Amino acid sequence: MAIERLELEVSLRDGRGKSVTRKLRAAGQIPAVVYGSGISPTAICVESLALAKVLRGGANALVDLKGAKAIEGKPVLVKEIQRDPLSRRVVHCDLYAVNLQARLDVEIPIHFVGVPRGVALDGGVLEPLLRTLEVSCMPLAIPESIEVDVSQLEVGDGFMRVRVGGLSGLGGPVVLILDDLHEATGEAVVGQLRFLL
Repeated sequence: MAIERLELEVSLRDGRGKSVTRKLRAAGQIPAVVYGSGISPTAICVESLALAKVLRGGANALVDLKGAKAIEGKPVLVKEIQRDPLSRRVVHCDLYAVNLQARLDVEIPIHFVGVPRGVALDGGVLEPLLRTLEVSCMPLAIPESIEVDVSQLEVGDGFMRVRVGGLSGLGGPVVLILDDLHEATGEAVVGQLRFLL
């Protein structure tokens, strides 16, 4: 299932530098920049509460911009968030404008479903080797997550051998991008079940 589309009200930002961005933050605004497909880098600002709502929408939520005429209706992804190291408040964000007609490489979280037999019966420990998979897909077909059923795993089993050709059941054609492939079969192991020593 693809992630829902969100909307974000933005306004163009005048001025650069610390004093301008401090005044924006004091007024409840977050300085940001939007760049990417078909748009030159543009300095904008967003309401902090509206940005927080978008961030709760998921890591790969597709967002439609509203407000400034130059970027009205542009679909974007939140590319990077900068936070204050002490308060953890957002101090800046980068928004990447996407082309809806071109494939996009994104990191999709893996959700493990069930309790492995090896954990319940033999005292094993589930040890995920990956928590995300990089996939290439169309922007409107970005999956929210990839679910992996681990309920049948025994101690010593590797799981989720995935083929590079793609995954089915994710709401559209999705191609995995894996760095560590088994050369002969084109498969990769995403985790294993082992005893805790």
